[in-house]
Amino acid sequence: MDRYYIPTRLQEEKARLEEARRLREEQMELKKQQELNNGLVNNAQLERQAQNSSTTGTTYRE
Repeated sequence: MDRYYIPTRLQEEKARLEEARRLREEQMELKKQQELNNGLVNNAQLERQAQNSSTTGTTYRE
């Protein structure tokens, strides 16, 4: 009877570890995407600030 219990338990443990690995990979992908999005937002903000500065500078010069 124990002979059947051990493989079942090992299979459950293997499935649990596989699920944990899959979740870690998914979390890493989400983190990469979030960092990319944050970088794009930061770049867009910098561009807007530069445009505002040049517009403001032009206004003051005129």
